Amino acid sequence: MAEVFRPLSKPRPIRWRGRSFQSEHVLILNRKKFLVIKSLSSQRRRYMVFDRDAGPQGDMRCVIEIDRQNLSTKIQTPGLVEKLKRLTQSNTNLPAIISYHPVGAKIYLVTPWIDGETLERYLARIKKEYGYCPSVLEVCKLIRGLAHGLMHLHAINLVHGDLNPNNLILQRNPTRLVMIDFGSAWLVEYTVRREKGDGNDCKYVAPELNSDTPFVDFRNDQFSLGVLFYRLLTLEVPYDNYGGMVSPATQSFYRSPSSLKPRNDKTPAEAWRLIDRIIQQCLQPEADKRYQTDREMLEDFEDLKEKLRPRGVSTVNEIVLKTLNLCASLWRRLSQWWSRSRS
Repeated sequence: MAEVFRPLSKPRPIRWRGRSFQSEHVLILNRKKFLVIKSLSSQRRRYMVFDRDAGPQGDMRCVIEIDRQNLSTKIQTPGLVEKLKRLTQSNTNLPAIISYHPVGAKIYLVTPWIDGETLERYLARIKKEYGYCPSVLEVCKLIRGLAHGLMHLHAINLVHGDLNPNNLILQRNPTRLVMIDFGSAWLVEYTVRREKGDGNDCKYVAPELNSDTPFVDFRNDQFSLGVLFYRLLTLEVPYDNYGGMVSPATQSFYRSPSSLKPRNDKTPAEAWRLIDRIIQQCLQPEADKRYQTDREMLEDFEDLKEKLRPRGVSTVNEIVLKTLNLCASLWRRLSQWWSRSRS
């Protein structure tokens, strides 16, 4: 283990939310101590830890280890991480950064422990137990929220690069998909440092990352988002399960999500046409044929939101406007009555 890890003289039992854990190592970050429960990843270092100082009984945390050289120079990195920290405070689809600790050539991000079911486990469970997909409305809400989270990540020049069902937690109340980490977190200008197959699920990463000459930009995440969108709607991976391994020979295997919809589906045809178009554009094997800006993609998602809204149901803005108009009308009538009563 790294120098910031120390073995405990004896295993320490931990009780958290009715569950029992055991720690054999302590992680020391700038004099702050965390009890290490387990390692969560073999490719990128992530740890489940217990913070005894978080609240009266302590709380579980996740610690993410990032190599500084993959983010930026030594001078630029703290500024970038500070931007990322501020960003996560306002976006619920990203793991909130509680604190960060530069230690030598590494930076350790401390985030809350995200409770919930991984998207992979959820999809496997509903396919086995129920054999049907989530509702189109619910899927579109989940993917739209995730798209917003990615847009904010891209705004500070970070590309996730590893969106897949094992890296997403499905939370309830409200229902949303939360990224468990920041993926490969590669700055666009540092793409030459990326090694092929660095912790990625080949079916979910864009074809250009599976090639012999990989390049990274925000459109990589669009492809991954398209695969997730497709699988949530159909319980299948596009291109006949090839996904990001698609080639000219397998590109013809693509079937639109609407062609796989259940017979009793009540989603409007115009919504399905837009869903097909969004997914097909995200899943283009060539990056230049995908959306060229995140804003273009989000505009289509906003249009889809309107097409999926039940007829006769008003938006919050419409309700507020109607209420204000009603109040204005009542005020005019009251003023007229008052004027007549005084004359």
